Amino acid sequence: MKQTETFLTLFVCLLITITVVIYVYFYDQLKTFGQLMVIFSPIFIFAFAGTLIARRDQKIIKRLRQNNQLSKTVELNWFLAFKHDLALYLTPLIILLLPIIFDQKPTLITIFQAIIIYLVLIYLRYIYWREI
Repeated sequence: MKQTETFLTLFVCLLITITVVIYVYFYDQLKTFGQLMVIFSPIFIFAFAGTLIARRDQKIIKRLRQNNQLSKTVELNWFLAFKHDLALYLTPLIILLLPIIFDQKPTLITIFQAIIIYLVLIYLRYIYWREI
């Protein structure tokens, strides 16, 4: 790892440690804050992971651009298309069925999540399969 990546990793670990210590110390006063952390933590985790993935991809693209190897041939077959279609239709269905499995009713948020996942997968299908 480079020095900046090591620093970034240590900084994030320190930030998480400080947050946990403050949360444990002020637990009674921070119940509302704890509820907000539970609500927003998936957003922060996905945003952080997305940022790390984007940085990694930018480094790969920069390296490939320096070597003039940006074009890549991809072979797509019917089995890959079938797996993508399976994920396209089953993922929103599973998201909608999870509350029912745990004896709850699907809420508007659950429906919204299923719609967003479906639209993202449709967009990926358009990107990868438009020529087929």
